[in-house]
Amino acid sequence: MNPFTRRGLVTFFILFVLAFATTAARAEVTRVEITSRQDVLNGKAFGSVGAYEKLSGKVYFAVDPNNPRNKIIADLDKAPRNAQGKV
Repeated sequence: MNPFTRRGLVTFFILFVLAFATTAARAEVTRVEITSRQDVLNGKAFGSVGAYEKLSGKVYFAVDPNNPRNKIIADLDKAPRNAQGKV
């Protein structure tokens, strides 16, 4: 499998996470850490898409404590804030 396809899949995954997080959670992604990558089904290609990968890692979010949608989060007003005032 050529590396451009793998890079494309990683990019798609990150964009998917960003799109989902901003519409559903009203939070912004501040950082994505991918700690491991594994081929799925020993790198078997699926048509023109190519092989799939299993990515493991962490996605870090920041929320605005002044947003009314975030008022449901317990003790959010007591959490430390970053330079932009977000938790």
